[in-house]
Amino acid sequence: MSHKVRISLHVAPELAGKGKASSSEQVSVADRMRQSYASLMKPFLPADYKNTVTPEYIHYTKWQFVHNTLGSASGVLATQAMLYAMGLGSGALPLSVAINWVLKDGFGQLGGVIYATMVGPKFDSDPKHQRFWSAVWLQSATWLEMLTPLFPHLFLLIGSVANIGKNISWLAMSATKASINKTFCLKENLGDLTAKSGSQATAAGLLGTAVGVLIGATMDVSVYTLIVGFVPLSFISLWGNYKSLLYAITPTLNVERARLMIKDALRLTDSGDICFEPA
Repeated sequence: MSHKVRISLHVAPELAGKGKASSSEQVSVADRMRQSYASLMKPFLPADYKNTVTPEYIHYTKWQFVHNTLGSASGVLATQAMLYAMGLGSGALPLSVAINWVLKDGFGQLGGVIYATMVGPKFDSDPKHQRFWSAVWLQSATWLEMLTPLFPHLFLLIGSVANIGKNISWLAMSATKASINKTFCLKENLGDLTAKSGSQATAAGLLGTAVGVLIGATMDVSVYTLIVGFVPLSFISLWGNYKSLLYAITPTLNVERARLMIKDALRLTDSGDICFEPA
């Protein structure tokens, strides 16, 4: 004969209440963390960004943040090098230093105006190409600034050429910003997206400045040590800009795209005739 044994487990009400409270506490903590993250990101991301921008936007902003942060850090080291160069000449007077600094800025702004006149239409037709080369111009100009301590007697010449490169870079960045940002918009929120990209650039600039100051403070006051710290920052900044532009899909037909399309559509026959084969 088989005997069935019935076992009943009773949970005390106070213990059951504790289990529910613990579960609710975990849920509330997770919710608070999500709300805190959303509040933290609100100044830097467009409103309802999951539904108002393309999925590529987040990847673009991440790499742009890397580019802007390290670019700002390298700029701090370049400024430190230029100040170091201005203090090398024993006969340098404060007035002459100020005049040289103002002159290099003036020549740089003039160069930016000339560049805008020459390549203005390309900012709309080929924004990604212009945006990439703007980063190259900026890092090249920063490289020149890093070299000023080696040639202090050529400070005005080197500083002016470097500032021309910087103004060209800043002009190209600002001119292509709208065209690139527009590729991420799913709704009429270009203004919001542009404003948030400005907030992102500001945050990256502040962080990059702090990084540059920290690196400069921990290194010896020498142009060679500054260059050692500058090189990796410069190359990673360029790499971040390149990676970010891979996620920007522009609808315009530039020269390179037209060449690839024609190459795919046309072929030579055995007799040497051109044959058109559309996809």
